[in-house]
Amino acid sequence: MLSEVEKVCQGTQFENWQEFRIGGRLMETFEPGLDGGEPTFSSTIFSFIDADNNVYYGLSLRRKRNLGLQGIKDGLVLLPDEEVYPKLTPKLQDELTIIPRTAAI
Repeated sequence: MLSEVEKVCQGTQFENWQEFRIGGRLMETFEPGLDGGEPTFSSTIFSFIDADNNVYYGLSLRRKRNLGLQGIKDGLVLLPDEEVYPKLTPKLQDELTIIPRTAAI
């Protein structure tokens, strides 16, 4: 049985590399080399923001060239809105002008 996060992640993302490139990011991280030597691979991190502004994040110990599109899709986890879009504090709310969603920009 799928968890709620897995259910949300299914079918709300991308079907090909072109769609991933629209809302996704993929990068490798490296550790510094010893005594000025070559850096060593650490991990591949990836993220995706869908059309509904849901944010997904993933991490793999595989190189991005070995990860593939399905590996990225399988590794993504939905981040809760509270972690991505924090609530405005009363102090900050007093200092900002919030534009209504219906405003023409």
